[in-house]
Amino acid sequence: MTRGEWQWRSRPTGAMYRQAIGALEATPEWDAYQRLLTHGSECDTCRSVDALGVNRNLPCGEGARLFEEYRQASRPTSA
Repeated sequence: MTRGEWQWRSRPTGAMYRQAIGALEATPEWDAYQRLLTHGSECDTCRSVDALGVNRNLPCGEGARLFEEYRQASRPTSA
């Protein structure tokens, strides 16, 4: 499978976003990122908001662990 690339896309309103173009290979970084996103969208602690709808940034041990896993996977490997 070839490594894909990212391209910036615009929306009619709101911020631009990046879209994957082509096939993305499964890498440790990508897998860690997917686990972090899945957790963040499903965890009640991570999704907790106040009365104004602002995220409360409550501490979540699992979220912190997954973020650290992603951060480590994103680091360049030493030669």
